[in-house]
Amino acid sequence: MALISCPECGKQISDSTPSCPHCGYQFSTIGTSAVCSPTKIGDISMNYPVGIAMIVIGVILLPVSFFGFFLFLIPGIIALVVAIPLIALGISKISGTRSICCPHCGKPAEVGKNFESHKCYTCKKVSVREGDFLNPVL
Repeated sequence: MALISCPECGKQISDSTPSCPHCGYQFSTIGTSAVCSPTKIGDISMNYPVGIAMIVIGVILLPVSFFGFFLFLIPGIIALVVAIPLIALGISKISGTRSICCPHCGKPAEVGKNFESHKCYTCKKVSVREGDFLNPVL
C-alpha cells in the first residue's frame, strides 16, 4: 500500500482507496470504464413566463429583506437568501439551459446553453462538448 497524491486536491491518500476522503474525487476502475461514452446533449429549453415571474418575485423580496433587517432580523435574512437565488434562477430560465447526462457516471444535470465543458457534481470528472455530444475526458 503506497501513498499517492489526489489529482483533484493534491493531498496524500492510499493507492487502494476508490475515492479521495478529503474531496470525494473518484478514481477510475476497470469496471466503470464501460459507462464512459459520449452522451447526447438536450435541446435548449427556455421558459419566459416562469423566468420573468421568478425575477419579479425576487425583486419584490429585495426591499422586503431590507426593511426586514430593521424590523425583524431573521425574516429579513431569509427574504434576502431567497431573493438572490430566485433572481439568478429566473435569469437562467430566460436565457436557456440544456439537459445533459454525465458520460462518466450517468447523472443528469442542467447547464447553460453555450457551455463548453462540464465538471460533474457527483463524480467530479470533466467532460467537453463536441458538437451535439458530451465526451468524457479520460
